This record gives sequence, structure tokens and C-alpha cells, in this order.
Amino acid sequence: MTGLRLVSAAAAIVVVGLAVPALAAELPNVKLGLWEMTWSAQTNGKMPSVDLSKVPAAQQAMAQSMMKNAMAQMGKPHSFKTCIGEEQLKKGASFDYNKDPSCTTTVLKSSSTELQVKQVCTGKHPHTVSIDYKAATPESVAGSAHVDMTGDSASGGMAVDSKMSGKWLGEDCGALKPGQVSKE
Repeated sequence: MTGLRLVSAAAAIVVVGLAVPALAAELPNVKLGLWEMTWSAQTNGKMPSVDLSKVPAAQQAMAQSMMKNAMAQMGKPHSFKTCIGEEQLKKGASFDYNKDPSCTTTVLKSSSTELQVKQVCTGKHPHTVSIDYKAATPESVAGSAHVDMTGDSASGGMAVDSKMSGKWLGEDCGALKPGQVSKE
């Protein structure tokens, strides 16, 4: 899993976190409909190593430059719109968007104003995700996510910390269906 994909996963988890409390006693007090979400992420540690030894030197340099640029872009705020429907709140949405059977998700705390969730994946790309989000009002949410990605002995692993905020835009999701995300 690349760093950018991992950060995207973290952002998606925070957003989808709005829908997870179906496993808990109390649903979050948020409005249904179109939401605009903004997130940014910072990484710590090394990116998981990728064997570029069989790639020509010019392409190695290009790949390394692209990865460096992607890492720099992660720290900048990114916005997208998503549609939260009643089914996401009632049933919950899968944290495991990759459908990894090695992932287990635990709701640590759920109330009308706060959600804390932890997901542990032990498969091919082992990682742990912890999220904490708060619904300040039914039209405003903010939260954070922390991802620890276990690396091999050469890379030593990587951590990603992200911050998220969201505001409700209205009941009408336009062309987006519940659960869908549209990048800005």
C-alpha cells in the first residue's frame, strides 16, 4: 500500500466513521445529506520500501521524485464531498474498504457527539487505524486519525496523522448516492 493510498484510506476511514456506530448503542447526531469534508495528513517514518533495482536509473529517479511530491501533497488540505444516507447510520459502513479479511474493527466509544474506533489489519499490508471524531453540532464534525503501518526491517514502518473537518451542505446530494465520495 503506497503512502498516498494509505493517507486516502485514513481520510476515508474518518469520513466513513460517521457511519460505524450502528455497532454501538447510540448513533451520531449528524444530519443526512451532502457533506463537504476537508482533511490533511502528516507522515512520520520511512515509506515502505519498494524494490526499484530492476528499473532503469532514469525511471528510478522519476519514481522517487513522484513519491517525494506525493508525500509533500499529503500535508496540504484536501476537500471532497460525500453523501451520508440513513442506511450508513443505521447499518454502519465497512471500515475495510479494501475488503481485507484480516481486518477487525472495534468501536471503543460511541455517543451522539463522539466516536472512537480502532481497526487492526494483520494481512499483507499490516496496519492499525485509530480514529476520534466529534460532532460539535448536527451540521459540523471534526476529527483525527492515526495510522501505524508496519514496515519490513529495512523500512521500519510509517505513521500517518490526519485531521478532518466537515460541514453539512444540505439534504440534496445531487448526483452522489449515499456512501459515494466526489473529489473536488
